[in-house]
Amino acid sequence: MGLTFSQEDDVERLFQFRKLSTEDLEIEIPEKTENRRPTDRPWLYVFIAAFLILIPFLIYTLIYTEWRQLSGSDNCGNFCGYKNKKYDEWACTGKDYTEQKYEVKNGFIEVLGYRIQSTECVSRCPNDTKPKFGICLPTDSDSPNTDLISTLGEIGRAIAGGWWAILLSAVISCLFSFGALLLFRHAVNFVVWSILIGLIVALTVVSGFFWYEFMLDSKNSDHNSNDIRRSTSSNFLSLAIVFSVIVVFLVIVLACMVKRIKLIIALFEEASKALFEIPSLIVMPIYLSVLLTLMILGFTLLNFSMLMAGKLTEIAPNYLSYSMDNLMILAIIYNFFFFTWLVQFVLDCQFFVVGGAVATWFFTRNKQQLGAPVWTSFTNLRLFHLGTLALGSLILTVTALLRAIIKSMAQNPRTRWIINCCFDRIEHMIKILSNNAYIMSAIHGQSFLRSGKRACKLLISNAINLIAINSIGDLILATAMSFIILLSIGAGILLSMATEVENYSPVAVVCAIIAIIVTLVFFSSLKATIDCLFICFCEDTTLNDGMARPYFMSKSLMKFIEDSKVVMPKKP
Repeated sequence: MGLTFSQEDDVERLFQFRKLSTEDLEIEIPEKTENRRPTDRPWLYVFIAAFLILIPFLIYTLIYTEWRQLSGSDNCGNFCGYKNKKYDEWACTGKDYTEQKYEVKNGFIEVLGYRIQSTECVSRCPNDTKPKFGICLPTDSDSPNTDLISTLGEIGRAIAGGWWAILLSAVISCLFSFGALLLFRHAVNFVVWSILIGLIVALTVVSGFFWYEFMLDSKNSDHNSNDIRRSTSSNFLSLAIVFSVIVVFLVIVLACMVKRIKLIIALFEEASKALFEIPSLIVMPIYLSVLLTLMILGFTLLNFSMLMAGKLTEIAPNYLSYSMDNLMILAIIYNFFFFTWLVQFVLDCQFFVVGGAVATWFFTRNKQQLGAPVWTSFTNLRLFHLGTLALGSLILTVTALLRAIIKSMAQNPRTRWIINCCFDRIEHMIKILSNNAYIMSAIHGQSFLRSGKRACKLLISNAINLIAINSIGDLILATAMSFIILLSIGAGILLSMATEVENYSPVAVVCAIIAIIVTLVFFSSLKATIDCLFICFCEDTTLNDGMARPYFMSKSLMKFIEDSKVVMPKKP
């Protein structure tokens, strides 16, 4: 890791960044709560204004929500099983269908160029049909019912019958994730090298399989082989080459980054140590998982309610239907945008709180006098830095929105693939800069742009280590996380099969979703801790020299510095 500027210049720049006088004897890291000032406050007002603007849209749309649409209706929009409202402009409205509770579909008809589904309400279903959730369905159909209300009813009954499996699956996912953190805490060398070597072995096996299939296919083929055989052989060859290149590339990268992998191992060890020495950081992912699950559930119910909204509209003479107007459509789109922003904001809050707590742990020499670092970090966030997170989360949300808009405009599959690749890199870079800006803000109490600028300079001056952490480190995390998710989903499927419900698929899907959320939240805490430790590591080497000014870092990180002196130029 090379330092771009002399240590004196770096310290002076840090004083300027913190807006401190050079006459101050030392810099408090992290910045004390009483010395902080609100940052990016206008963006907090923007966030609040966006929510307040959403409220009238929601009220307007929900006023016109008609859940009775699920019960079926006739051609004039009269709901089956209800006494309907009379509209003066349409003589066919206002029917009393309290006795006619079932909808019968009579096929499509053409009316003035419109192809319309003809329906009517009846008291009894015809002989060749059977009633199911208010809809008359053919009795000779053995296939699963695809009607919306029937499908929702089946899903609801399955989930209600398998609630215990869902709850137990969530607990198992937490235990698996906690077990992974324990392994990183007590056997980090074994875990890291096992993941890397296991990944290479697995990719080699896959590559060997495709080479074997290609040679076997080539041996069995002759000059009279058809196009399908030649195409299959060509596909095997392409896949074999691709996986072989990946294996060779991965081996070369690992061989060149052995010293950097030692830093990654040290950071993983320190991160797991910090998590277990600050118990609140272990509990936080559980609370966040519950919060995100409730938010997603609430958004799903709200969005479904909005999709049931509509005004009675004449689509053809004597044919009425409930349709959304432009404001309702806009409300649904805006609600989706704000929900995406809100979820990103909540995740960023977790990153900020973890960053502040870990920074306090890192820069405290006596770990027995930590106090309540998580609560202190949360207080700093609540009082001073909500605007900073509102700005950062908005940037990521707008980027995702632009990606969706541009992708929807592209018709060519290759163009869509290129757009995906480009925006993936852009979003990844913005995410890295935003996360490190949050960490800087949590440490130094500065605004998003100032923190992002300093974080960017610090990361550039430590580019090689950054590349290692964001490539090899992320690869290790992704592999471990995928393994935990697969284990959790497998446990969820087994539990769902043990329920007494006839169709356990909805239970298995819910278990899988919860497993993914829990695992992602747990590993995001570990990722945030690693990123924060790396920033703290860089700040520590910037401010201190290990002699006149002792490092705050642990012995394992100091050992990395000593072992890397052949790579790192000496400080002037």
